[in-house]
Amino acid sequence: CQRIRYCIFDEIHCMSGEPGSEVWERIFLLINCPMIGLSATVNNGDEVCRWIQNVEAQRQKLFGEKKAREVVFIR
Repeated sequence: CQRIRYCIFDEIHCMSGEPGSEVWERIFLLINCPMIGLSATVNNGDEVCRWIQNVEAQRQKLFGEKKAREVVFIR
């Protein structure tokens, strides 16, 4: 896993608040590389972005990092 440079998630708009989203949250917490989330039909982008920012804050505490990774939402 140390050689993984990026992790790409497709249909990321389905992850926030959907059944099974807790599995995605656990994956986000454990991944130690930049993530790219893709969606052609995102209509709740701001909500998904806030959810990922929250997960990143939890990850920062879990790993004792100085700051959380930046989350950027590009329309």
